[in-house]
Amino acid sequence: MGYSVPVVKIASIVPLILTMFFVWIKSKKLFGKNANFISLFFILFIGLCPASFSMAVELRMYTWALFFVTACGIYAYELYQNPQSTKLFYFFILFGILSAYTHYYAFLTVCFIDLFLIIALLKRNKKDWKLCLAFCMVSLLAYLPWIPIIFQQFSVQVVSWWATVFNFETILEIITFLFEGNFSNLFLLLLATIFITFVPTLKKKNQDEESYFALFALLPFLFVVFTGVMISLLVRPVFVARYMYPASGLLFLGISIILCKHTKQSLLTYLTLGLLLISLPFSYASLYQEEYENGTEDFKEFAKNTFQGAPITTTIKHLSWTVLPYYCPDSEVTFEISSNIRGYFITATKIDLVQQLLPNTTITPLYYGGIDNHYSFFVYYVE
Repeated sequence: MGYSVPVVKIASIVPLILTMFFVWIKSKKLFGKNANFISLFFILFIGLCPASFSMAVELRMYTWALFFVTACGIYAYELYQNPQSTKLFYFFILFGILSAYTHYYAFLTVCFIDLFLIIALLKRNKKDWKLCLAFCMVSLLAYLPWIPIIFQQFSVQVVSWWATVFNFETILEIITFLFEGNFSNLFLLLLATIFITFVPTLKKKNQDEESYFALFALLPFLFVVFTGVMISLLVRPVFVARYMYPASGLLFLGISIILCKHTKQSLLTYLTLGLLLISLPFSYASLYQEEYENGTEDFKEFAKNTFQGAPITTTIKHLSWTVLPYYCPDSEVTFEISSNIRGYFITATKIDLVQQLLPNTTITPLYYGGIDNHYSFFVYYVE
C-alpha cells in the first residue's frame, strides 16, 4: 500500500472499532438481558459524538488510549466480581500498563481506576488487601522504567509548555469538547439531567451492582478532568481538552448503563438517541470541512511551486517543528523572531507590522492562506 495519509489514519480508526467490539462482547457477560441496550448506546456514543469524528482521523494515540483505558476499567469490574481469577488479574494489569504507556492522562485515568477498585474491594472484604497490594506492585514495577521520563517531561512542561493561558474560555472548551458543535448545549443539559436523576437511585436499598459500576465508570473521567484543571490553575496551563478523551469510553459506558436504569422507554432515552442521530450530519459536515476543505491543498500547491527547497523562517512555533517540515520536507525551517530575517517568511503578522519589524528591507506579499483550519498566515519574501 505504501505510505499515504488515508492508510495511516486506519491506525486511529481500528482502536475505535476494537473498543465497540470489546464492549459488545463483554456486555453479554456482564449485563445479561440489558447487554444489547447498553452496548448499542455505548457504540452510538463512541461512534457519533463529535469528538470521536475528529479523533478517528487524527494520526495520534488517543483512540488507542481510549481502547486500553476502557478495557482496563471493564476488567477492573470483572476482577471485583471475581477477585480469585488469575486471568482477570493479569488482563487488568496488562491493559492498565498499555494505557499508561500510551498517554500520560490515560496513566492518570488508570490510577483513579486502581484507587476506586481498591476502595470497592476493601469496603466489601478487608482481606482483599493482598490483591490490592499485588496489582499495585506489579503495575508499578512494569511502569517503573518510564517514571523518570514522566518527571522529566513534566518539568519541561512547567517551564516551556506551549499553552500560556488557562481561563474561563479554556474551561468552557473542556466542558464542551466531547459534544462540541451545533448541539453542545443541548447535550450538556441532557447529560446533567441524566446524572441528577441517577444519583438518588444509588441511595435505594438492594441496588444492583450495575448501577455502582456506572458510578465507577463515571468517576475516573470526572477526577481526571478535575485534576487537570486544578494543575492548570495552580501550577501552569498543562491540560488540553483532548486529554480527557481516553477516559471518555468509561464515561459513555456509565451513561449507557444509567440510561438502561431509567428503563428503555424513558423520555431521556429517546431524547439521547434523537440528539445523537440529529447531530450526525452536522458533525460529519463540520469534520469533512475541517479535514478536507481547509486550505491545505492550496498551500501545498503554492509551496511546491515556490519554495523548491529554499530555507523558510516562521514566527509560528508549531509550524516550525511539526507542520512545515512535513509539508515542505526539502526546506530547512527556522523559528525566529529577529530583525535579520531574509528570504521566505511565514507569519500571522500583517505587512505593515512586518515592515516595522524589518526596516530597510523590501517585503513582497506572496500568499495568504492556512493549513488544517488551525494555522492562518501570510507568506512574504524579504530581501
